[in-house]
Amino acid sequence: MAKRKNITTTQLALMTAAAVISLRGLPMMAQEELTMFFYIFFATFLFLIPAALVGAELGSAFASKGGGVYTWVKEAFNKHLGFTAIFLQWIQNVGFAAASIAYMIGMPGLAQNGLFVGLFSIAMYWCATLVTLRGTSAISGITSKGFLIGTVLPGIVVIIMAVIWMAGGNSVALEHIPDTVSQVVNIDAAHHV
Repeated sequence: MAKRKNITTTQLALMTAAAVISLRGLPMMAQEELTMFFYIFFATFLFLIPAALVGAELGSAFASKGGGVYTWVKEAFNKHLGFTAIFLQWIQNVGFAAASIAYMIGMPGLAQNGLFVGLFSIAMYWCATLVTLRGTSAISGITSKGFLIGTVLPGIVVIIMAVIWMAGGNSVALEHIPDTVSQVVNIDAAHHV
């Protein structure tokens, strides 16, 4: 039986969402309260939409050559810099995963341990290589399921917990919004001193 080489639109959407949406920034965003929406709109209009348009243009321009960061950088410079760009993009996520696991197992000192991070990176490199050898459908399946289990499900759990919290009669910080921007800035400055 031949392996399927194409991915579905849903799998592509989930893979894209997994690359962009992450839970790691949500605690910091929650501290911003309602100003968070300004930052999200600001980032959307000045970064996400232009980046999507550039990605769409590059994707269509280099569709016959495979597309992606590697191809784009390779075409602009050379194949060595293309590999460097995609490797640095990948290794940043692996380093974050190593630090997250160190905190998850209750040993935050490991996040600064070069040996741990290096061995973790090598192990993840070989795991990724083995998954890649299984084909596109294996990669898209892992990414889609990982996004649903690691980002969407925790997000739903947090929303349900918030509803339960509010249904229990507990106060919500958004009920006490200052009247002016200067009050928000003064309160924010007082908390960060």
